Amino acid sequence: MITINSKFYTTLLLFVLSLTYVSGQASYNNCSDALELCPGVSQTANNIDANSTLCANCEDDFSYCFDGENTVWFTFITDDDGGDVNVDFSNITFENLPGQGSALQATILEATVPCVSSSYSVVSNCENNSAGNFTLSATGLNPETTYYIVVNGEMGATDNAEATFEIEINGCLLYTSPSPRDRG
Repeated sequence: MITINSKFYTTLLLFVLSLTYVSGQASYNNCSDALELCPGVSQTANNIDANSTLCANCEDDFSYCFDGENTVWFTFITDDDGGDVNVDFSNITFENLPGQGSALQATILEATVPCVSSSYSVVSNCENNSAGNFTLSATGLNPETTYYIVVNGEMGATDNAEATFEIEINGCLLYTSPSPRDRG
């Protein structure tokens, strides 16, 4: 007869779950879970262990200046006047594992249907293969509109680049959800 030590298995389960939490993908790995950016607030983010959701019209089924292969997603909403934004990426630290790329790729998208790639339009510069600090700029954005920032690592010999970075959005006409029409 086998005796099960419940305390041992409970401890083992908690240990395994903690490893998954620590080394798992960022919660903003999917478009539907995009991390909302606050104007003027620098946030630390990463694309470590990010993957893609590929199928016809799925969120990562695009090819602008890069393919969505290990993407992370951010979002913001413009105010009732619309306007210009800059998204700054700084303090980029790459994982530098054998075979990995060593640059990030990013752009700002407008999606008339959230997270459906056939509805995307690129509204900023398309940053491709940036190994250092860079800025995405978008001008004349529509009022009361949700936009997405998608970040991807360039492909190396065998794997996409993975990095930790600071991201900050600035513009005179931004605020966080809910939008003005939802505030009453």
